[in-house]
Amino acid sequence: MTNETSIIDAEGKFNSEAFDVEIKERLKIIVDQKPLGDLVDFIKTEISNSTQITSFNYNFKCFPEDGAYALYKAIQELEGYSVHKESGPSNDPPETMDVRFADGTRLKVPWGTIALPGLGEDATISMSYDGAARVFHVSGQCERRFVSLMDNIMEKTQDFLDNESIYRGKAIRLGKDLRPQFLNLDKVANTPMYLSDATEFALQPIISRIEQSQRCLDQGLELKFGAVMEGDYGTGKTLLAFKLAHKAIKNDWGFIYLTDPTKVSEMLEIAGNLCTNGVGMLTFVEDIDQVLRGERNHKMNEILNIIDGGDTKGRNIISIFTTNHLELIDPTFLRGKRIGSLISMTALDQPTALKFINSYLGDALSDDASEAAVMVSDMNIVPAFLAEILDRVKANMVYTSEDTASCKDILASIGSYKAQMELAKTSAHKSSDEEDFVNLYKKLIVEDQFKDTLKSLDLVA
Repeated sequence: MTNETSIIDAEGKFNSEAFDVEIKERLKIIVDQKPLGDLVDFIKTEISNSTQITSFNYNFKCFPEDGAYALYKAIQELEGYSVHKESGPSNDPPETMDVRFADGTRLKVPWGTIALPGLGEDATISMSYDGAARVFHVSGQCERRFVSLMDNIMEKTQDFLDNESIYRGKAIRLGKDLRPQFLNLDKVANTPMYLSDATEFALQPIISRIEQSQRCLDQGLELKFGAVMEGDYGTGKTLLAFKLAHKAIKNDWGFIYLTDPTKVSEMLEIAGNLCTNGVGMLTFVEDIDQVLRGERNHKMNEILNIIDGGDTKGRNIISIFTTNHLELIDPTFLRGKRIGSLISMTALDQPTALKFINSYLGDALSDDASEAAVMVSDMNIVPAFLAEILDRVKANMVYTSEDTASCKDILASIGSYKAQMELAKTSAHKSSDEEDFVNLYKKLIVEDQFKDTLKSLDLVA
């Protein structure tokens, strides 16, 4: 066997000259020790054994594009070697894998069966992918004298996957098929968001781990962490998660957004495979109550076991789950060490509502909006709905050709929103008496909100 360290240079590339020198040195020793007849037999045997074709098989847990690109880079590092598509019919184009990067660039890399003539006349590598198991499979054959070199290629492939994945420091979305798509979070960074003091406090364990990772480790804090964001629709759970993701990318963390909560266990396994790239992985799953409600079952146990340890033990994975129905989640999921923080996303309080209004309307706001902020708080209006209310104010400014809006305009828009919500509640639970419904509509919309306007038009007494 050759000494692997001598034929791989300091940069990790194959050194063919050193390989030749090493073989010759071995032969010199043998020439001095054996008679000519034995030497001839030895050389014949050595040639036969070293040029004998042997097969190999390797498996990598990764996405196919990541695996193909990592193998391509590992082979390219063999100085003086080139990759060729296995010969076939002249009209059969070479098979390639289209690797797409986060910046939009693309690269065609070899796929299928490729030839490595430098590793033997019949040396080949064949690539395939098992989508169900998410395994990149590499098999093939080479001359026996190059087995250690092939091992080195595969070690480099794994090293690239562990440290230089195409998904390192990137945000990806996983759908039901669990195939990754890159996400651009640049717009999220500029989207204003205002959180209550309680929410800000609950976020500290996550933000500390993302922005001060080494300091957390120095303090004996694991970077692995779990959190649940709970609250009604419109409180901003998804926007907040994406804002945390933007922080993560800036600090050499990766991010996975899973759209199908039934695939949580698979996603966490993928995060475990990717988390050695950079500092770690931040993962985000919406509506976790869909798979963690009711009695314990196999799927729930699988998720809990992965979160508790197993393959993710010692892995830097921050998991964020959201729910609109905290009461439906199995309480055992929320216990300490599994979920370290419960982040409640609520309706806007008065100070936060005032900040929201001032920021949303900016210089277009002509006076103090404190009264409107109090009304927002009293009515338990969530951020998404306040944004709609303020959009109505802006639309009215456009319609009336006004450059500014007042607190009175905001209060009128809130009143319209209140009427709409009351009407929606009544519509959902209305009796069979249609006249009652019509009367309520008149009371809310005509008599209360627009009474003064309709009086001026002589439409009501």
